[in-house]
Amino acid sequence: MSRKRLYRSDLFSLEKLTSTDALESALEELQSILTKDNFKHVFQELIDNESPHTLLLVLSCSYIFTALSETTSLTSWFLESFPSEAGDYDVSFHHKTISCLSTEFLSSPVVEDKELCSRHHEMGQIAPKVLKYLFSFLRPVDIGSENGKAKRMPQPIMREDGATALVKKYFDVDMPETSSETSVLVDHVLQRQKETLKFYLELLCHPGVSISLKEDCITSVFSIEDEKNASGSAVKSFAYPIVQPMKSALYIDTAEGFGQWTVVVSSDTDNFLRSTHKKDISTFNVTVKKIKELSCGHFTHNNQKRLSGSATEVPVFEAKVSRNLRLVYQIDIIPGVYSEQQEVLEAIKIFGIYTNDQIDNCLRRSISDQLHKKGAEYRKRCAVRKRADQASKDTFIPVFFSPRPEVSLSEIENILDLRPDGAAQVHSRLVVEKYITFSQPFLNTILNSRREDAIELFLCEGESKDALRRAQECILEGLWHGISFGMDSHAIRSDPTLSRLMHFASRLDVTSMNQIKAAELSMFIAISQDQASRLRELGLEFHKMGHSSAALLCLDQYFSRALQIQSMTLIDAIEELDLFYIYVNLLSATVYQTDPCKDIATATLFGFQQMADNKFLVLRNTWLHKAALELRLRSATSNSDFILSASELRGLFHCVLVDHIKQRIDAENNECARSKAFRPCLVFAVSGFCTQPNCPEAHVSPSVIDAGYYNMRIRLHLQQILIFQSLIENVHADMEYRGTKFWLHRLCDALHPPHHMFGSISHLALSTIPEAPKALNVVKDWVRTLIYRREFLPDMAFLTDVIRATTLAFMFDRSEADDYLKHAAYFSMRTPPMYIRRGGSSILPELLAAMSGTYTWSLTAGFVFVEQVLFLMHLCQFFDFFFPGMLLCENYLLT
Repeated sequence: MSRKRLYRSDLFSLEKLTSTDALESALEELQSILTKDNFKHVFQELIDNESPHTLLLVLSCSYIFTALSETTSLTSWFLESFPSEAGDYDVSFHHKTISCLSTEFLSSPVVEDKELCSRHHEMGQIAPKVLKYLFSFLRPVDIGSENGKAKRMPQPIMREDGATALVKKYFDVDMPETSSETSVLVDHVLQRQKETLKFYLELLCHPGVSISLKEDCITSVFSIEDEKNASGSAVKSFAYPIVQPMKSALYIDTAEGFGQWTVVVSSDTDNFLRSTHKKDISTFNVTVKKIKELSCGHFTHNNQKRLSGSATEVPVFEAKVSRNLRLVYQIDIIPGVYSEQQEVLEAIKIFGIYTNDQIDNCLRRSISDQLHKKGAEYRKRCAVRKRADQASKDTFIPVFFSPRPEVSLSEIENILDLRPDGAAQVHSRLVVEKYITFSQPFLNTILNSRREDAIELFLCEGESKDALRRAQECILEGLWHGISFGMDSHAIRSDPTLSRLMHFASRLDVTSMNQIKAAELSMFIAISQDQASRLRELGLEFHKMGHSSAALLCLDQYFSRALQIQSMTLIDAIEELDLFYIYVNLLSATVYQTDPCKDIATATLFGFQQMADNKFLVLRNTWLHKAALELRLRSATSNSDFILSASELRGLFHCVLVDHIKQRIDAENNECARSKAFRPCLVFAVSGFCTQPNCPEAHVSPSVIDAGYYNMRIRLHLQQILIFQSLIENVHADMEYRGTKFWLHRLCDALHPPHHMFGSISHLALSTIPEAPKALNVVKDWVRTLIYRREFLPDMAFLTDVIRATTLAFMFDRSEADDYLKHAAYFSMRTPPMYIRRGGSSILPELLAAMSGTYTWSLTAGFVFVEQVLFLMHLCQFFDFFFPGMLLCENYLLT
């Protein structure tokens, strides 16, 4: 008998999720149903009945799951209830959740590390097959034991080539030979799947993911409706097929010359105005004058001539701009901005400025017929005219209406059969395109190109200090406008406008400028002339001044060039990493401590402008604009500026900057891993020469190696650990296991060099290392994570990892180390036979006791451990602890 559904079957029906409010209402209804007892069943229903996208959306809204526990998060609940047996995994909702999430995230734009996500996806696909294969050999043994029969001796497992290949490829181990080894591998596979689930659940917690999923859900609803309408299968039309884009328009207070009517213009109109401002200023001026007349409601015969003729019910008008130019517009109905009752009002919507030849009969009829689809009530409201009080008979004011009703299908009559290209053009003009409010701030973005004329006039008045100050301000304003964050120096040099501004800058007397303005001017000169060393100096100078935006611009330009850490000396590498850490912190502060919608300096740095309270203009050829194109934002086109809402800008800003941080740190980390400064050549230091061609290690003269050199090496490693930690903190990803383990091993090697010439732990002076307090806290955290995560497999470097992690734990976290080392992951798992001595007990507790040195039997434990371990490569680090203890004990007995 099937279980009764716990929530409505149409709760997440796409036909009902037509707005953000509807979606939030559905999520709140689901939250009201959830309890601690029924959560598992509700979630199973979501998996069985809803789309993968809906499942992602629900999981991303963590506030829904407060019914689970006041102290237990959704992620913790999933991990704590994760299956512990191979036979339970394939039918668990954990497996189904992993399968769903891995498939959805594989192509999701919110995923930054595509390679890591792909690996998790592959593991999620093959893990059930491997577990099912391994379980078939465990089951007979387990059943025999449960029935009270004598436990059979472990028997060799029959191999299967396919499963063997999977185990070797994805888990880096050979197929186990016995059931005990199989149990260890099963635990390992389940643990890896648990980590995969944790990876995806933490990915869902990223800032903006829930918002993005909600927007995509609503967008997909409109996409479905568009397809239905196009195929003739829709039962109803949009109530606001044109008002929807109007939500993206800019509604701001009017300025001088503008009236009560809101005027929205298309991108065609925007491009026309910008073009005429550069090439035909008289046409530009008369066009702006005409638009201002319309905004004041001056609907004279020349301003409101019916373009589409008297036969059409939704009129399209033309306003005479000049002898051969006509401004084509309509009276539209748009949402009121300041209305608490969600009223709508009349507005002027400009399609474009055309010549008489461009306005053909097809354009007239097609626009009007498209508007005719919007219903009788819409057509009626568009025709309303309200005369202004105490004004001429041709002056009108906009009228407010209550929200208009849905359009019934019966109201939509036969539409003109357009050619495919004509239909697409009209659809783009009326439905898809975003319209911008024509206002004074918008007009100012066009008028900025007259800056050069003003600068020339100011510079000509050389005797006037005020004129020179204005010239400096105009030049710097233009340079900040043209040279924003992330721009390529070649593109800067090839820009004629910037070249003219740099020519103006060369005529300025820098000595007469204040310190900050002079430094900013030097910065732009260094960027345009590709002066890397000067950018480095200025970056530090701005950082000390507290001028963060200029410091970030300098350092980003500096580090955009190829890093040279690999061949640097130790002292140079320390200075470079110190500067890089400043750069990373500036980027991090920009992402997480700055609201781009409210900070003017950030807007200037990244090349966008606020056009209204909730709308921002992203200029073409800027770094943000290119990033939007790469992310394929709907509003982005390669050859024009575009508008983003505040939420869209914040999402884009966060996404691309976090990715920028990741790319920068990845590149720097790879350089440091190969840098000679981290690895002095032992052969050269001891013998004075090295026969290895192109030696990858630094040839350091023995005369410079002293206690100071030892501590500088430790400092260099701690600097890099802090930088790598910044990657983990900024990207909000699970700790990059191999990266942290790599640098912990490098630090351990630096603390315990292979030869006494390089110093020893007795030379360590943490007080001489500025980064030590903060870096050692990171080291402690990494060591704990390594201890808690390190399993027996892969076993090639298991003892090495354990000994090095234990070494660092006892060195820097002695007070806590004894406690958490006892709770290491490998102590809670089945111990492989190779780590069990002849007496039947594990050698690992003996290793821990020997390295701790706090027990009376620590030396004995060390001897027992050494007796079991056969590989000398595992013992080197251990001997550093063990033999000093032996010597102290011997000296004590002799005395």
